Amino acid sequence: MLACDSAAMLSEASVIKAQLPVEGIMAGTSTRIGGMSLAPWNQLNLGLHVGDNPSHVGLNRQLLSDYLAWENPAAWLNQVHGDQVIEVDRFSLRVDESLLQADGAFTLQYHLPLVIQTADCLPIVFASTQNTWIGAVHCGWRSLAANIIQKLVATHQGEASDLVCWLGPCLSQANFQVGEDVLEAFVAAPIKNPQYAPFFQAEENNKWRFDLQGLAIYQLQELGITQIFSARDQENTPCCTFADAQRFFSYRREPITGRMVTFIYRTRPSVI
Repeated sequence: MLACDSAAMLSEASVIKAQLPVEGIMAGTSTRIGGMSLAPWNQLNLGLHVGDNPSHVGLNRQLLSDYLAWENPAAWLNQVHGDQVIEVDRFSLRVDESLLQADGAFTLQYHLPLVIQTADCLPIVFASTQNTWIGAVHCGWRSLAANIIQKLVATHQGEASDLVCWLGPCLSQANFQVGEDVLEAFVAAPIKNPQYAPFFQAEENNKWRFDLQGLAIYQLQELGITQIFSARDQENTPCCTFADAQRFFSYRREPITGRMVTFIYRTRPSVI
């Protein structure tokens, strides 16, 4: 048991637990509530790369692991806003953590948590309905434009219709203003993609409001995934990282800030 004051302990407010119709799957998103980190990373910062005290981050990670009763360490990716997708297992984690430079991961193993760190970008976790495969992706606009969702789904040996997914909190369209470079990445290059235009709301001075989650859902549906769930629908709130400063970190709101994680964990089916 960790030696820390009661304010550091985690509670139901520390985790949004995903409601998914697959037995043996645990998934969800951490909030910033609970934990050891001091301002401006307060409280449950889980990112080691943002300038926080590493010992506080380590304690926060242990608190989350204990709260969720993980049996093994999580696969902490070094996310680079790219399109790399890797397979992880307990052996690869022991051998060389530098192999974890990627923005997507999948595993066939039980009791191996996959985690995606975010502070505005969209995290998505996936599971097969037969509980044989899980995956997770970090979707900033660059990764989405590079089709990271399609690349992760391609690692599943089965039909896309066999997958369920859950989208964690991210920037809402109302708070995600982008420039022409983002519009061009989706609508004009490398080929014309006019179907993406509805996800960009034009403003003055060549700026747009970008519906990050809406475009991701469109890509999921185009791949044949119909069982799409989200924190937004589950809570019937925008779940906007920028707008909800009490629960979420937001890099766009505060450039020096912490990171939440969205996780998925596969347990063995119960035996009767």
